[in-house]
Amino acid sequence: MPTEGLISHRTPHRLRIRIPCRKGDAAYFDSLEQICRTIPQVSSAHANPLTGSLLLTMGPQSDWSLPEVAHKLDLRLQTDVRTTLEHRAANQIGDMNRKVRNFTGGEIDLNSIAFLCCLGLGFFQISVGNLAAPAWYVAFWYAMNLASSKDSAPGKLPAPGESGSKGDYHGGA
Repeated sequence: MPTEGLISHRTPHRLRIRIPCRKGDAAYFDSLEQICRTIPQVSSAHANPLTGSLLLTMGPQSDWSLPEVAHKLDLRLQTDVRTTLEHRAANQIGDMNRKVRNFTGGEIDLNSIAFLCCLGLGFFQISVGNLAAPAWYVAFWYAMNLASSKDSAPGKLPAPGESGSKGDYHGGA
């Protein structure tokens, strides 16, 4: 029967598999490393029995075949959705922020764009006479928090009531 494995991290050239039920089993992880050396796409494999994980890397011209890897390692792979989704979103936002910074020569980042959008939305709400609805002052609140929390993660907005000053609100993962 295949052993349960969780894909905790996956990029085009790296794959980290956690195998919690075999944590601490050095012989098992040594055998996984040996098997990985027989898989043509895998350029290196590093098993860590203390953490119960296996890190696989492959060359730039290779393509993962997860069913093949799972079959050869006798694993039933599942995605650790919590970790994968969080890291995927953080990586996408970080990549977007780098692209914006490169495009603007480092003068504008995602926080600056979000600040300007929130400020513009607030002025728009006022200009159409929407003074009673919370939309305009919530937009201003977000804009002020973005302006005062440059150390927060790009694109992550603090909720109303959270302080944007340093030390009170920490964005990022």
